[in-house]
Amino acid sequence: GAEAVNVLRTAIKDSAQGEMPATDNIQRGLNHLRIGATVAGLGWNLTTSLLQPIGLTNSVVRIGAVWVARGLREFYSHPINKAEEVQAKSEFMRNRGRTFMREINDVRNRLESDKGEIRSMLESSYFVLIQKMQATVDYPTWLGAYEKALDQGNDDARAIGLADQAVIDAQGGGQIKDLAQVQRGHPAFKLFTNFYSFFNVVLGQSVERTKETNFKKPAEVAALAGDYLLLLVLPSAIGAVLKSALKGGDDDEEKMLKKIAEEQIGFLMGLFVGLRELMGFAQMAVGVGNPAFGYSGPAGARFFAEMQKLGQQVNQGEADMALFKAANSTAGILFHYPSGQVNRAVEGTAALIDGRTNNPLAPLVGPHPKN
Repeated sequence: GAEAVNVLRTAIKDSAQGEMPATDNIQRGLNHLRIGATVAGLGWNLTTSLLQPIGLTNSVVRIGAVWVARGLREFYSHPINKAEEVQAKSEFMRNRGRTFMREINDVRNRLESDKGEIRSMLESSYFVLIQKMQATVDYPTWLGAYEKALDQGNDDARAIGLADQAVIDAQGGGQIKDLAQVQRGHPAFKLFTNFYSFFNVVLGQSVERTKETNFKKPAEVAALAGDYLLLLVLPSAIGAVLKSALKGGDDDEEKMLKKIAEEQIGFLMGLFVGLRELMGFAQMAVGVGNPAFGYSGPAGARFFAEMQKLGQQVNQGEADMALFKAANSTAGILFHYPSGQVNRAVEGTAALIDGRTNNPLAPLVGPHPKN
């Protein structure tokens, strides 16, 4: 209808115009804080990096388990050689490390301007691990989609284009043409869509598969249920278990199930802009939330919540770990350095020294919450 046509026209217009620069100090300030929240939260983040391979579940839904398996087998037979082969064929994949996520794409664009060589190299390292781990999903997905397209009788040029699009459909992209309309626009609105790219992809795939299903055919309904499991359930469950394992937790079955339930609620509500701001309420309402981690505002506006924490710690007048973390988190957003990982390193090292944990990964992922 008319609404769909308007969405397409807006997308074409936005893609042609490119990213619009801030026009006043308020917009520049909001962009600064949003980008700072990205650097502080994702920079050098080992846990987030290790979660990237879970995205293979999206690829299974997009191109099929058989073709994902073929892509994995082909890529991991000679990873470096295969990556070079793919990049030689696809300009999209050559640039993929810089464009796979809107938030990182925005940060890199900001970092590439007016910086000294040493500082530029340091800042470019913030997301290297996330980029490398995402590549472990992107290349097998591309290779599987490419082989599938050739098997269906497409010529090489079209197979390359279809493989490029399969990666975008399954794993998302950070360029304007790849973003939903809700992710574009005024800097104030972007505060509410920081870190939304992956959830937008999952929502899009879920809606697409639902529309494709004939609910009068049991086989198609069963296939849809399997895709829902891959898209909406397994990623959050695997993520919860992985994060607990990295922190060296000895959670019993009941605690682990509560963590999985907490992650599941957050994941499902995270699919919807606006509604995801209520995930803390929903988690607490069903008894799986953590009272110590209340709502802190939109992801892109973390600065204001961190400032409040810092004020509380200053008022207490104690030079303790809580004061350091609050001050460091605030400074990380303001000055664009990976303060989240710094906090984990300091707190994890302190926990090891004090004997509160024996997890050797604590300086990398932080101590278990109970420690």
